[in-house]
Amino acid sequence: MTEESSAQSKWPMVLGTLGVVLGALMVLDTLDDLLFQLFWNEEDWAAWVGADIARSIVASMPPLAWALFSTVVQIGLGVYLVAGSLRLHRRRVSGVEMCRTWARVTVAWVIVSMGLALWWVGRIAGEFAGATQAQVESAALYGVALAALLLLAYPLFLLYWFSKDGIRAEAATWAQ
Repeated sequence: MTEESSAQSKWPMVLGTLGVVLGALMVLDTLDDLLFQLFWNEEDWAAWVGADIARSIVASMPPLAWALFSTVVQIGLGVYLVAGSLRLHRRRVSGVEMCRTWARVTVAWVIVSMGLALWWVGRIAGEFAGATQAQVESAALYGVALAALLLLAYPLFLLYWFSKDGIRAEAATWAQ
């Protein structure tokens, strides 16, 4: 190991690896969600969680057209994150730009999809047995806020990280 290579920062490898893992998980989770919606019915759910919860799960699923569109977007985002993260891992300027673009688009996507989720729950809140519409909407708001925090953590971190002067200066020395 040369003196120059031992002095290289580790963050491109760390963020590159983390991005590949997160992107792959995005793709797998999205496919899993779609497969459940396509192939599981209320009886399948009832076998696992009981009839009342199964009814609520099936009632809360979005329309299939939205699920398909959302799947395409999320898989695209996951694949793009993997590609950008691999380039980041290899210390390519394009990896920084791809990860920045992924982060911006993901923030917008999370805002839109969480807003639509709240709208959807508002439409179907009266269909949940044993709970008032206000209770369902309150629980949905809590769930959406928690999901948004989790989904926005990495993209917001990347936007912050890549805005730091030292990081920008280092990345500017990399190959395209």
